[in-house]
Amino acid sequence: MSKRIIIIEDEERILDFLRRGLSYEGYQVETAVDGSQGLIVAYDTSPDLVILDWMLPEVVPSRMLVLLSRLPWCPCRVACFRWAA
Repeated sequence: MSKRIIIIEDEERILDFLRRGLSYEGYQVETAVDGSQGLIVAYDTSPDLVILDWMLPEVVPSRMLVLLSRLPWCPCRVACFRWAA
């Protein structure tokens, strides 16, 4: 059974880049484009890892991290990406 990863990222290009790369490596990838959707997906799917965008516009990322850290089976990593033109 492959490991399940959730990516919470609002930038579509970055989200697609990460999803494709991780899927290619054999991970089962779920995505969310905002914090509230990300929390719902995390609680519903019991992921092995959450990758959280630290620059989400509509939520306080540190609060998201606290909420996600309450899931005992779910490690969370914070990432801050910027797409350069």
